[in-house]
Amino acid sequence: MRAKVYQVDVFARVISIGIFPIFLFILPYNAIDPINAPKMFSLVVTAFVCGSLGVFFRKELRLAELKVHVILLLLFLLQMLIVMFFSGSNVSVQFFGTFGRNTGFLTYFSLAIIFYFSAHASINGSAKYLLNSLTIVLTISGVYGGIQALGLDPIPWDNIFSPVIGFLGNPDFQAALLGILATFLVAKLLDASLSIKQKATLILVLSFLLVIIYETKAKQGLLNFLAGLIVVFFVWQHSIKRGIVLYVFSLLVVALTILIILGISNSGPLATILHKNSVSARQFYWDAAIRMTMEHPFLGVGLDSYGEWYRSARTEEAALAFGPNAVSDVAHNVLLDFSSMGGVPLLILYILFNLFIFIAAIKIILKSKKYDATFAATFAGWVAYQAQSLISINQIALVTAGWILAGMIVGIEIQSRRSDGSFEKTKTKKVSSRMNDSKRPVALFLGFVMGAGVSSLPMISSIKFRSDIQSGDAARIQAAAYLPPLESFRMYQVASVLEDNQLYEEALTVAREAVKVYPKSFYSWNVIYTSPAASESEKAQALAILKLLDPFNPDFK
Repeated sequence: MRAKVYQVDVFARVISIGIFPIFLFILPYNAIDPINAPKMFSLVVTAFVCGSLGVFFRKELRLAELKVHVILLLLFLLQMLIVMFFSGSNVSVQFFGTFGRNTGFLTYFSLAIIFYFSAHASINGSAKYLLNSLTIVLTISGVYGGIQALGLDPIPWDNIFSPVIGFLGNPDFQAALLGILATFLVAKLLDASLSIKQKATLILVLSFLLVIIYETKAKQGLLNFLAGLIVVFFVWQHSIKRGIVLYVFSLLVVALTILIILGISNSGPLATILHKNSVSARQFYWDAAIRMTMEHPFLGVGLDSYGEWYRSARTEEAALAFGPNAVSDVAHNVLLDFSSMGGVPLLILYILFNLFIFIAAIKIILKSKKYDATFAATFAGWVAYQAQSLISINQIALVTAGWILAGMIVGIEIQSRRSDGSFEKTKTKKVSSRMNDSKRPVALFLGFVMGAGVSSLPMISSIKFRSDIQSGDAARIQAAAYLPPLESFRMYQVASVLEDNQLYEEALTVAREAVKVYPKSFYSWNVIYTSPAASESEKAQALAILKLLDPFNPDFK
């Protein structure tokens, strides 16, 4: 029994250490993609270290208690594998994810591992430990956002939006992340065991966070904070048995939710507050995703391949409203991302997976005898993540937070069955064991090596690509197009640089290679169409394909 407790301590610590690079590791001076490639690397390494430990100590894992969730995740990953090999899209892109996103099969495989071990650790009383680690790392991100809001950021980011982007490269993501953190703090504020001084400190930090969220100029941070706030209040009211208040509050929540949805859709009294051009653009992205889903219901268009299909799937109104080059490589709705890129089966499995997590949370609420700040924060943070996922993107740090919180909810629910509703009776202990101590370094080393080996290629290529592009050496620049894994964006960028320097033959060679690997690469076909070095027949072929790829683009009428 002791070995099991020790084992959980190892998993909780690995995840808690791993989330620091997942959320904070960036390469602003070294890589063409300074955000996502480093974060994917960190996520995969963390997951593989956990997985390696799990293999070494597999007899101590609680597979039976997580059977339903494990089965759903295995089916989810199986559908992804089927899509990856049979959808017709580039396998490499589907495995690593597209440039600037990196949310392919490898990322979701790693998230499934992180979910399992977050749940396993929470079963044994480490939920509070994980929550504290998340709170610390998100607070660091918030402090950096404050530095950016003051105009003191030492990194010269190339960003046309709000400067408050944290370590995520985008103000929307930063706002959403801080919205989740704000829900943690509100849940903690309602803990009756806190002193006045502790509550005053929390209020001060919460006020700071709300200011930073406002400075991002991104409404989704306040919206997902509102969703989390509603959950915290609901859990708190239920725990103190405020029946009438709870029912009235529930009705108000339903009414407010309807008003928010109408406002986002440019209807109702909140329209002037909530609706903006980015929401209109999202509607076009959603429409295109629905069309992809309808036309490819079983396999979708391929993991992380939305961008290659968007132009051909969008409406004429979408092509003209913001200009033909206003495009997206994701649907800005995680549910539609899964349905369009992985088919309806993937969507159904994801919904079922989250439904079981929600049911676990409701079970905890119904059996709870007192307010538990750890559970309230975990559930509220998960709901806040889900709320933002309906209007935004599964950015790697954000989705990692969501899946860790999901695992914690499941783990807390299982633990509550054992401890009669007291979610933190079982304390994590570090127990000395000669067998475990001898195996642990080996497991850690193997996990790190395997994770780094599988995931480092995009990051290494991103670093080398930036160096080659900045070298000014035409041969190096042209060779950079073929860095593995081959990426459509990098090949197009090399062709553009070569064209700008009047190396038309070299640019045309790269573009030709690009369309062989990525036959739906709009930008590479456009290079061929406009190239002075291309023959007339080649230009005619490129124009015909461009019209198929972007049928409503007025530039090709």
